[in-house]
Amino acid sequence: MEEVLQSRESYEQRQMPYDNEPTVSITQAMIDGVNCYWFIPEDPSTDRITIYVHGGGFAMGSIRTHGKMTRHFAKALQA
Repeated sequence: MEEVLQSRESYEQRQMPYDNEPTVSITQAMIDGVNCYWFIPEDPSTDRITIYVHGGGFAMGSIRTHGKMTRHFAKALQA
């Protein structure tokens, strides 16, 4: 387990390639016991949503490592 924790910490410290997208807001929510986030662009579509499931296996990555990228998805898809 210590190895996983060290790898996770190392990954969290890496510089990710995305700049912040300030036109997309983030709201945290708990859905059926799962920590989730709503990424809401300035002018969202009213007839769809996009579900992004990050596949880190509960070991690598988090909102800190993938949040900026997901903001760009939300803006581009307007959902």
